[in-house]
Amino acid sequence: MDFTEPELSQDNLKTLLVDQAKVGLTPGTWFGEPNENFYRMNIATRLSEIQTSFQLLKNAMGEYDHTALAASSAVNSDL
Repeated sequence: MDFTEPELSQDNLKTLLVDQAKVGLTPGTWFGEPNENFYRMNIATRLSEIQTSFQLLKNAMGEYDHTALAASSAVNSDL
């Protein structure tokens, strides 16, 4: 999974993934990927659990997008 688009620090990305989305992903760097924003997901479980995990991830990313847009709007309105 590629998480370069949100432009989050590694600490904020880990918080989003673990604390908000409740998913544990494996850093791609463990497999030789040079970019720290790539992660792998082990999906050796029931389909319902995979679907739940993706929904939680989608919700967390949506909350991030909403927060980022609000912050960006606040900065732009100050200009």
